[in-house]
Amino acid sequence: MSEKKFHFDCILYYIAVALLPSILLFRLYNRNHADSFLFFTHVLIVAAFFAVASLLFFIFLQLFLKSRQAALLVTLGFWVAFWLFEPVFRFSSRIGRIFGRRITLITLLFIGFAAAVLLLRKFKPPFEKIRPAFDAFTFAVIALFLFNLFPGVNQQIILARARANVENETLFYIKQGFNVDRDISRPDIYWFHMDGMMSLETVEDFWGEDQQALRDALAERGFLIYPNASLNAGFTYAALPALLSPAFYDSFWGELLAKHENELRASKTQALSDALTQVGLTYVDNLIPNYELFAALIAARYDIEIIGNVRDRIPSNLDHLSVEHRYTLPLWRRFPDGDLARLLTLATPLRFDPEPERILVQTRDENFVPEAHFLWREFMYTHLLDNPLTGGSSRYYLYPPAFEYATEQMLYHIDLVLSENPNAVIVLQSDHGFHLPGTQGHLVEQGYPMEQILTLIHSTFSAVRIPPAYGGLDAPLEPRNITRELVNRFVGENYALLP
Repeated sequence: MSEKKFHFDCILYYIAVALLPSILLFRLYNRNHADSFLFFTHVLIVAAFFAVASLLFFIFLQLFLKSRQAALLVTLGFWVAFWLFEPVFRFSSRIGRIFGRRITLITLLFIGFAAAVLLLRKFKPPFEKIRPAFDAFTFAVIALFLFNLFPGVNQQIILARARANVENETLFYIKQGFNVDRDISRPDIYWFHMDGMMSLETVEDFWGEDQQALRDALAERGFLIYPNASLNAGFTYAALPALLSPAFYDSFWGELLAKHENELRASKTQALSDALTQVGLTYVDNLIPNYELFAALIAARYDIEIIGNVRDRIPSNLDHLSVEHRYTLPLWRRFPDGDLARLLTLATPLRFDPEPERILVQTRDENFVPEAHFLWREFMYTHLLDNPLTGGSSRYYLYPPAFEYATEQMLYHIDLVLSENPNAVIVLQSDHGFHLPGTQGHLVEQGYPMEQILTLIHSTFSAVRIPPAYGGLDAPLEPRNITRELVNRFVGENYALLP
């Protein structure tokens, strides 16, 4: 072999080894970015870390085994085991209690790899004889990497071009400047986000569970329930901009949701993500950090408190809303702010701590003196089907007991608030019904009419309490009007109500 050929092969192997671990990393991003809290820059950083680790591992093996091909085989086996660790663990844990611990599987894998390396060193298989096959494999690795890298890079290119195109700003409007009336009384406001909770009528019609007792309990506490409440979003990322950013909904989001309201989750998430990309927006950079309700409340000198595991749906920092308006946050976001850590935990041996249960969000302005308090509290009790321990997404008949427990917790926390603050304004609002693709697909397989399935997807629970001390309510508020009414009453006139 000529020296030139030798160096070319060597470089080819190094490139393949560096790219090998990131094939599945970028595939993970491509499959989840449409409806997850993912940052492409974080993926690139992790890919760079994996590349360095893979190269160092390969170089050590090559020196120890005296064979580039053998080192490549072991490196391939390591990364396959790394990316398939959790599926293998779930399978092995069914065998017996001894295999129900991750440390056991990690130990067995370590022993297996050590034994394989020692055997390869001792017997020195003649891999050089099939060197063309290994060379072809390196080309295949590079091709697979580029194939999985391209969608993410292409999305970033489209985003960059759209953001550079000033004309795109006319396609949407995210309101950040507000008319603030300093003479308005400002009550404390509590928004209970009842994630995944359907309307009382849907629960009665589909499961036959009478909800009159809950109607009476809420009426006694001063709530007006919006009957048969519905929101054609279908999942949290799509629902919250419709509920919390009225100007954005009126200028862009409402028409887009209406266009795709008859689609199931799998196609809808991708369609909405693609539409945002075309105008230079993403959930994580633009929609989530700039919810109009929060910006309006800060302008009216509310302090804001967040309770719940909401870091991927509610901004973990609102400082940017108290200064000059901008649509994007800095790129130095902390890694835990995204879903990449959670996805890596679900697939690999890497373990990341779960998000904190309580997040306190306030502005950093030293001169900020709050005039009232806004609390966002999340209730996830109807997300029973998200938990694999309940048997998966097809067991929708478990929804009624989860719904009942959610309402019990809801009433308990309402009473806690009212015992300390009888004149509190309280919002009870959910975002969607059945949002899992597996649940929706199962309902289709069971033969339910599409109209009924869409009702179960779009059904939401909605009730508002505004005490007489702050004007009360003459009629229930449609979900998309809640933010509009709160801002108009307690910040200043800023929105027109939807009919």
